[in-house]
Parts: sequence; C-alpha cells; structure tokens
Amino acid sequence: MAADIRTISAEFGFSPGRTVLYGSSQGGFAALAVGSYLTASTVVAEAPQTDVRRSQMIDDTSRAAHFCYGVPTINDVPQAYDYRLKLHTLFAKRGYIPKGRILVKETDRWHIDEHIVPFKELDIDNRLSVRIFTGEDGKGGHSALRREVIVDIINSQLYEPSR
Repeated sequence: MAADIRTISAEFGFSPGRTVLYGSSQGGFAALAVGSYLTASTVVAEAPQTDVRRSQMIDDTSRAAHFCYGVPTINDVPQAYDYRLKLHTLFAKRGYIPKGRILVKETDRWHIDEHIVPFKELDIDNRLSVRIFTGEDGKGGHSALRREVIVDIINSQLYEPSR
C-alpha cells in the first residue's frame, strides 16, 4: 500500500510531505501502520485500534486470522507476525513512529482504556498528539466525529507552518 501511494504521488506530482492518511477504528490502525512506512506523511487516526487482538469484534478478527494465517483465532497468530497486529511492535521494528493526531471521544471509554492508554506508554508525544473530544463532539461513544471536525483537523495538518 505504501509503495502504491508513493507511485501515485510521483505520477501526479504530489509532495509526499502533503500526504495525510486518515482512518477510523481499524482504519485508524491501517493509517498508523502505513504511516510508519511513509515517513513524510501525516496520520489522522480516529479512535484507532492499536492492537488487533484487543478488538471488540473478536469473531471478525479471528476469521481474518484464519484466512490470512490459517489459525483458528487471532490469539493463535504466531509471534513472528506480532508486528502486523500490534502498532507498538511495528513501530519498534521500523524504528519510526509516524507523526500526526489521534482523536477519540471522551464517551468511548473502552477505546481509551484498551487502546489509547496502553499506546501512550510509547514516547509518542513528540510524534503523535492525542486529542480527547469533550462536550457535544465528545458524545456518541465509538461513532464517527462530525465530518467538519475531521476536515478541519486534516487541513490543519496540511497547512502547518513546518510543512
């Protein structure tokens, strides 16, 4: 995927430094993972999974594990592939934490406790800032933020003075 993005950027003359990867939930996991390979990009990850094994949709992830690795459950995936399932391990293997923002609603307590708090154990503060939404934008649990909020955040990432 990262190679495809590089190819498309080159074909159309896009600056890799103006590439923003966005995803929500498991898509947030993907955005962060791909961002570790596209070092000039910026990531905006909304309520991202940080460890696929901690998914609330364990049946779905186990089906994917069976399809991809031939194992009965996600917890049976061999340790050698841990970097494909856990961002901590991927970032350590790559030696790179992508830059950008992690967004989560204050009412998404499960996500905060299971994914964001453990993720903060990494020294991400200089690379990834975490924003917890409160008030009206913080309601609704694990549902998408309003489109306008996401667009504003993506635009702020694109037009930061350091870019």
